[in-house]
Amino acid sequence: MGKRYKWGGPLDPGWLFFRFRAFRHRFGKRFRDGLYRAIRRPAAHLLWSIWSRGGPVPDRMISRRVAVDRLDDATRLHLPPAMLDRIVCPPKTGRAVAKPDRRKFFWPGDWDLWTRPLEENSRFKLMADVWNHRDDLRASASWHALVADMEQGRAYARIPQGLALDTPERIETYLRDCIALIASIRDQGFREDLSVEDINVAIDRNGRILKTNAGRKRLAAARLVGLETIPVRIAHVHAEWWRQQRDRHGGTAEARLHRALQEVAADTARQPPADAADGRANP
Repeated sequence: MGKRYKWGGPLDPGWLFFRFRAFRHRFGKRFRDGLYRAIRRPAAHLLWSIWSRGGPVPDRMISRRVAVDRLDDATRLHLPPAMLDRIVCPPKTGRAVAKPDRRKFFWPGDWDLWTRPLEENSRFKLMADVWNHRDDLRASASWHALVADMEQGRAYARIPQGLALDTPERIETYLRDCIALIASIRDQGFREDLSVEDINVAIDRNGRILKTNAGRKRLAAARLVGLETIPVRIAHVHAEWWRQQRDRHGGTAEARLHRALQEVAADTARQPPADAADGRANP
Protein backbone atom coordinates (compact mmCIF):
# COMPACT_ATOMS: atom_id res chain seq x y z
CA MET A 1 0.00 0.00 0.00
CA GLY A 2 2.80 2.42 0.80
CA LYS A 3 5.95 2.98 2.81
CA ARG A 4 6.26 2.29 6.52
CA TYR A 5 8.27 4.70 8.66
CA LYS A 6 9.41 3.86 12.15
CA TRP A 7 8.97 6.63 14.69
CA GLY A 8 7.96 7.21 18.26
CA GLY A 9 6.79 10.82 18.27
CA PRO A 10 7.05 14.27 16.62
CA LEU A 11 10.74 14.62 17.48
CA ASP A 12 11.66 11.05 16.61
CA PRO A 13 14.29 10.85 13.81
CA GLY A 14 12.00 8.63 11.74
CA TRP A 15 9.17 11.18 11.94
CA LEU A 16 11.51 14.06 11.09
CA PHE A 17 12.89 12.09 8.13
CA PHE A 18 9.35 11.46 6.85
CA ARG A 19 8.43 15.15 7.16
CA PHE A 20 11.64 16.10 5.36
CA ARG A 21 10.88 13.69 2.51
CA ALA A 22 7.32 14.98 2.23
CA PHE A 23 8.58 18.59 2.06
CA ARG A 24 11.27 17.63 -0.46
CA HIS A 25 8.67 15.90 -2.62
CA ARG A 26 6.36 18.95 -2.67
CA PHE A 27 9.22 21.34 -3.39
CA GLY A 28 10.70 19.02 -6.00
CA LYS A 29 7.37 18.61 -7.76
CA ARG A 30 6.90 22.37 -8.05
CA PHE A 31 10.44 22.74 -9.35
CA ARG A 32 10.01 19.91 -11.88
CA ASP A 33 6.68 21.27 -13.07
CA GLY A 34 8.20 24.71 -13.61
CA LEU A 35 11.19 23.22 -15.41
CA TYR A 36 8.85 21.16 -17.60
CA ARG A 37 6.75 24.17 -18.62
CA ALA A 38 9.76 26.38 -19.28
CA ILE A 39 12.19 24.00 -20.98
CA ARG A 40 11.24 20.36 -21.25
CA ARG A 41 7.76 20.80 -22.72
CA PRO A 42 8.87 23.03 -25.65
CA ALA A 43 11.80 20.69 -26.29
CA ALA A 44 9.54 17.62 -26.16
CA HIS A 45 7.09 19.19 -28.62
CA LEU A 46 9.98 19.96 -30.96
CA LEU A 47 11.17 16.34 -30.77
CA TRP A 48 7.60 15.19 -31.46
CA SER A 49 7.39 17.36 -34.59
CA ILE A 50 10.69 16.01 -35.91
CA TRP A 51 9.68 12.42 -35.07
CA SER A 52 6.28 12.82 -36.71
CA ARG A 53 7.89 13.93 -39.99
CA GLY A 54 10.22 10.93 -40.00
CA GLY A 55 13.23 12.77 -38.61
CA PRO A 56 16.09 11.19 -36.62
CA VAL A 57 14.24 10.99 -33.28
CA PRO A 58 13.82 7.47 -31.86
CA ASP A 59 10.53 6.32 -30.37
CA ARG A 60 12.09 6.06 -26.91
CA MET A 61 12.46 9.86 -26.74
CA ILE A 62 8.74 10.58 -27.14
CA SER A 63 7.20 12.03 -23.99
CA ARG A 64 3.96 10.66 -22.56
CA ARG A 65 2.68 14.17 -21.76
CA VAL A 66 3.33 15.44 -25.26
CA ALA A 67 1.79 12.36 -26.88
CA VAL A 68 -1.37 12.83 -24.83
CA ASP A 69 -1.40 16.56 -25.66
CA ARG A 70 -1.04 15.99 -29.39
CA LEU A 71 -3.30 12.95 -29.72
CA ASP A 72 -5.84 14.04 -27.08
CA ASP A 73 -9.18 12.34 -27.81
CA ALA A 74 -7.48 9.43 -29.59
CA THR A 75 -5.99 8.42 -26.24
CA ARG A 76 -9.36 8.59 -24.47
CA LEU A 77 -11.48 5.46 -24.14
CA HIS A 78 -14.69 4.59 -22.32
CA LEU A 79 -14.48 1.01 -21.06
CA PRO A 80 -16.43 -1.29 -18.78
CA PRO A 81 -14.40 -1.39 -15.53
CA ALA A 82 -14.47 -5.20 -15.58
CA MET A 83 -12.51 -5.12 -18.85
CA LEU A 84 -9.52 -3.81 -16.91
CA ASP A 85 -8.89 -7.05 -15.09
CA ARG A 86 -5.08 -7.14 -15.12
CA ILE A 87 -2.50 -4.65 -13.89
CA VAL A 88 1.13 -4.23 -14.94
CA CYS A 89 3.52 -5.18 -12.13
CA PRO A 90 7.13 -5.78 -13.27
CA PRO A 91 9.29 -7.23 -10.48
CA LYS A 92 11.16 -4.57 -8.54
CA THR A 93 14.37 -6.53 -8.02
CA GLY A 94 16.06 -9.77 -8.90
CA ARG A 95 14.69 -10.04 -12.43
CA ALA A 96 16.07 -9.00 -15.79
CA VAL A 97 12.99 -6.90 -16.57
CA ALA A 98 13.42 -3.16 -16.99
CA LYS A 99 10.82 -1.12 -15.14
CA PRO A 100 8.97 1.04 -17.70
CA ASP A 101 9.67 4.76 -17.60
CA ARG A 102 6.32 6.41 -16.85
CA ARG A 103 7.53 9.63 -18.53
CA LYS A 104 7.68 7.90 -21.93
CA PHE A 105 4.83 7.02 -24.27
CA PHE A 106 6.43 4.03 -25.97
CA TRP A 107 7.40 1.22 -23.62
CA PRO A 108 9.82 -1.43 -24.94
CA GLY A 109 10.71 -4.67 -23.21
CA ASP A 110 8.81 -7.45 -21.48
CA TRP A 111 6.85 -5.38 -18.98
CA ASP A 112 3.57 -6.66 -20.43
CA LEU A 113 4.50 -10.25 -19.56
CA TRP A 114 4.46 -9.34 -15.87
CA THR A 115 0.85 -8.74 -14.90
CA ARG A 116 -1.48 -9.91 -12.17
CA PRO A 117 -5.24 -9.85 -11.60
CA LEU A 118 -6.45 -6.45 -10.44
CA GLU A 119 -8.15 -8.10 -7.45
CA GLU A 120 -4.68 -9.02 -6.12
CA ASN A 121 -3.50 -5.40 -6.14
CA SER A 122 -3.17 -3.81 -2.70
CA ARG A 123 -5.35 -0.82 -3.62
CA PHE A 124 -8.20 -3.03 -4.82
CA LYS A 125 -7.96 -5.18 -1.69
CA LEU A 126 -8.10 -2.07 0.50
CA MET A 127 -11.12 -0.61 -1.26
CA ALA A 128 -13.04 -3.90 -1.34
CA ASP A 129 -12.29 -4.55 2.32
CA VAL A 130 -13.41 -1.17 3.66
CA TRP A 131 -16.49 -1.15 1.42
CA ASN A 132 -17.57 -4.56 2.65
CA HIS A 133 -17.05 -3.37 6.25
CA ARG A 134 -18.33 0.17 5.83
CA ASP A 135 -20.84 -0.29 8.66
CA ASP A 136 -18.10 -1.45 11.05
CA LEU A 137 -14.67 -0.31 9.90
CA ARG A 138 -12.89 -1.69 12.93
CA ALA A 139 -13.88 -5.18 11.88
CA SER A 140 -11.98 -4.84 8.59
CA ALA A 141 -8.63 -6.46 7.89
CA SER A 142 -7.30 -3.08 6.71
CA TRP A 143 -8.06 -1.47 10.08
CA HIS A 144 -6.30 -4.25 12.00
CA ALA A 145 -3.27 -4.20 9.69
CA LEU A 146 -2.84 -0.43 9.90
CA VAL A 147 -3.28 -0.40 13.69
CA ALA A 148 -0.77 -3.24 14.06
CA ASP A 149 1.78 -1.28 12.02
CA MET A 150 1.11 1.83 14.11
CA GLU A 151 1.55 -0.06 17.38
CA GLN A 152 4.84 -1.49 16.15
CA GLY A 153 6.05 2.03 15.39
CA ARG A 154 5.91 1.49 11.63
CA ALA A 155 2.97 3.63 10.59
CA TYR A 156 1.74 3.57 7.00
CA ALA A 157 2.76 6.75 5.20
CA ARG A 158 2.44 8.27 1.74
CA ILE A 159 5.07 10.88 1.01
CA PRO A 160 3.27 12.74 -1.86
CA GLN A 161 0.28 13.50 0.37
CA GLY A 162 2.31 14.00 3.55
CA LEU A 163 0.02 11.37 5.07
CA ALA A 164 1.02 9.43 8.16
CA LEU A 165 -1.43 7.04 9.81
CA ASP A 166 0.14 7.22 13.25
CA THR A 167 -3.05 7.50 15.34
CA PRO A 168 -6.31 5.51 15.37
CA GLU A 169 -8.17 8.69 14.43
CA ARG A 170 -6.07 9.24 11.34
CA ILE A 171 -6.46 5.61 10.34
CA GLU A 172 -10.23 5.83 10.62
CA THR A 173 -10.33 9.10 8.70
CA TYR A 174 -8.23 7.59 5.91
CA LEU A 175 -10.47 4.53 5.63
CA ARG A 176 -13.65 6.63 5.73
CA ASP A 177 -12.25 8.76 2.90
CA CYS A 178 -11.95 5.56 0.85
CA ILE A 179 -15.59 4.73 1.60
CA ALA A 180 -16.64 8.27 0.69
CA LEU A 181 -14.89 7.93 -2.69
CA ILE A 182 -16.76 4.70 -3.46
CA ALA A 183 -20.09 6.17 -2.32
CA SER A 184 -19.52 9.28 -4.44
CA ILE A 185 -18.89 7.21 -7.56
CA ARG A 186 -21.93 5.08 -6.77
CA ASP A 187 -24.21 8.10 -6.32
CA GLN A 188 -22.80 10.54 -8.90
CA GLY A 189 -21.05 8.31 -11.38
CA PHE A 190 -17.49 8.94 -12.48
CA ARG A 191 -16.97 12.70 -12.51
CA GLU A 192 -13.86 13.66 -14.46
CA ASP A 193 -14.05 17.24 -13.17
CA LEU A 194 -13.31 15.96 -9.65
CA SER A 195 -10.42 13.71 -10.69
CA VAL A 196 -6.88 14.84 -10.03
CA GLU A 197 -5.46 12.52 -12.68
CA ASP A 198 -6.64 10.15 -15.39
CA ILE A 199 -7.12 6.43 -14.96
CA ASN A 200 -4.12 5.39 -17.04
CA VAL A 201 -3.89 2.25 -19.15
CA ALA A 202 -1.30 0.80 -21.52
CA ILE A 203 -1.54 -1.19 -24.75
CA ASP A 204 0.58 -4.34 -24.73
CA ARG A 205 2.37 -5.90 -27.70
CA ASN A 206 -0.79 -7.75 -28.75
CA GLY A 207 -3.12 -4.76 -28.50
CA ARG A 208 -4.58 -5.79 -25.14
CA ILE A 209 -5.40 -3.01 -22.66
CA LEU A 210 -3.72 -3.30 -19.26
CA LYS A 211 -4.05 -1.18 -16.14
CA THR A 212 -1.09 0.85 -14.93
CA ASN A 213 -0.67 2.50 -11.53
CA ALA A 214 -2.53 5.83 -11.81
CA GLY A 215 -6.20 5.69 -10.75
CA ARG A 216 -6.27 2.28 -9.07
CA LYS A 217 -8.59 3.35 -6.24
CA ARG A 218 -11.11 4.94 -8.59
CA LEU A 219 -11.08 1.91 -10.85
CA ALA A 220 -11.64 -0.34 -7.83
CA ALA A 221 -14.53 1.89 -6.72
CA ALA A 222 -16.12 1.74 -10.18
CA ARG A 223 -15.88 -2.05 -10.22
CA LEU A 224 -17.28 -2.41 -6.71
CA VAL A 225 -20.40 -0.37 -7.45
CA GLY A 226 -20.91 -1.82 -10.93
CA LEU A 227 -20.49 1.21 -13.19
CA GLU A 228 -21.13 0.36 -16.84
CA THR A 229 -18.24 2.41 -18.25
CA ILE A 230 -15.45 4.71 -17.08
CA PRO A 231 -13.12 7.08 -18.98
CA VAL A 232 -9.52 5.94 -19.21
CA ARG A 233 -6.41 7.40 -20.80
CA ILE A 234 -4.01 5.46 -23.02
CA ALA A 235 -0.80 6.72 -21.45
CA HIS A 236 1.62 4.16 -22.89
CA VAL A 237 1.84 1.71 -25.77
CA HIS A 238 4.22 -1.17 -26.30
CA ALA A 239 7.00 -0.36 -28.74
CA GLU A 240 6.40 -3.68 -30.54
CA TRP A 241 2.68 -2.92 -30.99
CA TRP A 242 3.59 0.43 -32.55
CA ARG A 243 6.09 -1.22 -34.92
CA GLN A 244 3.31 -3.56 -36.06
CA GLN A 245 0.87 -0.67 -36.59
CA ARG A 246 2.93 2.05 -38.20
CA ASP A 247 3.35 0.28 -41.56
CA ARG A 248 -0.40 -0.29 -41.88
CA HIS A 249 -1.21 3.37 -42.45
CA GLY A 250 0.15 6.25 -44.50
CA GLY A 251 0.96 9.83 -43.60
CA THR A 252 3.04 11.25 -40.79
CA ALA A 253 3.90 9.19 -37.73
CA GLU A 254 1.40 11.25 -35.72
CA ALA A 255 -1.38 10.53 -38.23
CA ARG A 256 -0.54 6.82 -38.29
CA LEU A 257 -0.50 6.60 -34.50
CA HIS A 258 -3.76 8.53 -34.31
CA ARG A 259 -5.49 6.08 -36.66
CA ALA A 260 -4.06 3.06 -34.83
CA LEU A 261 -5.44 4.35 -31.52
CA GLN A 262 -8.81 5.04 -33.13
CA GLU A 263 -8.92 1.41 -34.23
CA VAL A 264 -8.26 0.33 -30.63
CA ALA A 265 -11.20 2.49 -29.52
CA ALA A 266 -13.43 1.01 -32.22
CA ASP A 267 -12.42 -2.55 -31.32
CA THR A 268 -13.15 -2.03 -27.61
CA ALA A 269 -16.51 -0.44 -28.42
CA ARG A 270 -17.52 -3.57 -30.34
CA GLN A 271 -16.66 -5.91 -27.48
CA PRO A 272 -19.62 -7.14 -25.41
CA PRO A 273 -19.79 -5.62 -21.93
CA ALA A 274 -18.12 -7.71 -19.26
CA ASP A 275 -19.84 -8.68 -16.06
CA ALA A 276 -19.33 -6.17 -13.26
CA ALA A 277 -17.11 -7.16 -10.37
CA ASP A 278 -18.78 -8.38 -7.19
CA GLY A 279 -19.52 -5.65 -4.69
CA ARG A 280 -21.88 -4.81 -1.92
CA ALA A 281 -23.27 -1.63 -3.35
CA ASN A 282 -26.59 -0.37 -2.12
CA PRO A 283 -29.34 -0.20 -4.77
